This record gives sequence, structure tokens and C-alpha cells, in this order.
Amino acid sequence: MKSGNAIWRFVRPYAAKGVLFNSAAMFAKELVGNLNLFSWPLMFKILSFTLVILCIFVSTSGINQIYDLDIDRLNKPNLPVASGEISVELAWLLTIVCTISGLTLTIITNSGPFFPFLYSASIFFGFLYSAPPFRWKKNPFTACFCNVMLYVGTSVGVYYACKASLGLPANWSPAFCLLFWFISLLSIPISIAKDLSDIEGDRKFGIITFSTKFGAKPIAYICHGLMLLNYVSVMAAAIIWPQFFNSNVILLSHAFMAVWVLYQAWILEKSNYDTETCQKYYMFLWIIFSLEHAFYLFM
Repeated sequence: MKSGNAIWRFVRPYAAKGVLFNSAAMFAKELVGNLNLFSWPLMFKILSFTLVILCIFVSTSGINQIYDLDIDRLNKPNLPVASGEISVELAWLLTIVCTISGLTLTIITNSGPFFPFLYSASIFFGFLYSAPPFRWKKNPFTACFCNVMLYVGTSVGVYYACKASLGLPANWSPAFCLLFWFISLLSIPISIAKDLSDIEGDRKFGIITFSTKFGAKPIAYICHGLMLLNYVSVMAAAIIWPQFFNSNVILLSHAFMAVWVLYQAWILEKSNYDTETCQKYYMFLWIIFSLEHAFYLFM
């Protein structure tokens, strides 16, 4: 049980749970509109696609924990590799097995050439982010670019997987266009807020992030602003093009979320941006990420 818990934490539970929930929401959206295509073999195919997306996060997380071992011992000592619960050798084994398994599943599920390409590109950007001699995480702009490509690519990959599993053309619906816009913009706060709690360790090991360069407060304000802009833009789209969307649901849900963002901003300000609150704020962004996929069901 202890080993299982360590491996579960190795895959970053918040990301794993988010991936599973988001994939389920997107597949459910397509199935509801095409109930005549339902079959039990289809459910197995959907499960396979979900595992592929999960493999992306396990692989990129594994690469990051292996190469950030010294930094994580200071910034995130509870991670299983940094704490010694999982050896570097086992971490490599888990990472390699997940990488190969995910690629194999993209091929045997007959998902077409685009999905394996997205899978490989996501792993590649994860490698560029963490592994020497590249270590794109040392530059705040390339680090943000890698993370944005990972999050956006995953959502696009799941959408194409949904269409491929149902045998439908991969046309972008208005609802998915809106989701794509939201995730693309939200990926920026997620990418830069992840470093808010790591300032001390990053400075010690010479990792330049937006947080180490400008401080936690200005970066947090940028995150708040981008998220509020996101919600306002989605609500504006619902008002301008009511024929394409369920406007009432979008307006009510996104207005509520905008208020919640302001509340979280107040909590962060009140705590004076201490490490624990910054970590909770980052987890809040992942909640937003998942909730938007839930709202997508009703858009």
C-alpha cells in the first residue's frame, strides 16, 4: 500500500484526476449527441484513449522529477523521488514504460496519424522542458511555451480521439472552439503560477522564472487578470452568438467562477503570498481547468 501510494503521488494526482475527468466529460459530450453509435467495444476504445492521455502526464511528470531531483528536495520534498520513496531507477522505468505504452495504444486503437503525432509532440515538449542540455524551464518564456503546448495539445488530442473513436469527422464545433480558447488562455496562468511556491529553490539553483524575476505578487495579479479576461470573453461570446451556445448556462456559471477567482485573489493577498497558499492557488487553477470541461457538457 505504501509503494502504491508513492507511485500514485509520482503521477501527480491532481493532474491524473483532472485528465480522467476532462476526458470523461469530452467523451460524454460526443456520446450524448450520438447515442446511436454507442457500443461496449467503443467504451474499451474510449478507455484506451484516456490511458494514452494519462501516459502523457505520467511521462512528462517523471522526466521532470528525475531531472529536478535536487530542486525538488528543497521545493517539493514530499514528492516520492525527492523523498527517496521511489528510486531514480524505478522512476526511469515507470516513465519509459508509460511512454512506450501510450504510443503503442495510439497505434493499436487505429486513431489515425494525428493522435500519435500529438502524443509524441507532448512527450517531446516535456523532454525539452526538463532534460539537459535543453532545460527550457530555465527560461521563463520557453518554459511557459512548453507547458501551454502540453495543456492545449492534450485537450485537442482528446477531442480528436473522441471523434476518431465514434468514426465522426474531426470538425470543430462552436462549443469546442470556445473550450479551446478558454484552455489556451488558462494554460498561461497555470504555466506561470506553478512557480509561485518555488521561488526559494529556483533562485538557489539558478532557475529563472517569472516569479523569481518579478516576485510572487505581480505574477499572481497577471494570473488573476488573465482568468477574469477569460471568463469575460466567454460570456461575451455567449451574448454575441446565442444561436451557437446555451447562453444562460454559460453566463451564470462563468459569472460565478469570475467571483470565485476574485475570492481566491483576496485569500492570496491576505496570506502575503506564503508558500502553502501559493500551492493551494495553483491547485485552484487545476480545479478551474476541470470545471470548464464540466461546463462544456452544457454549452
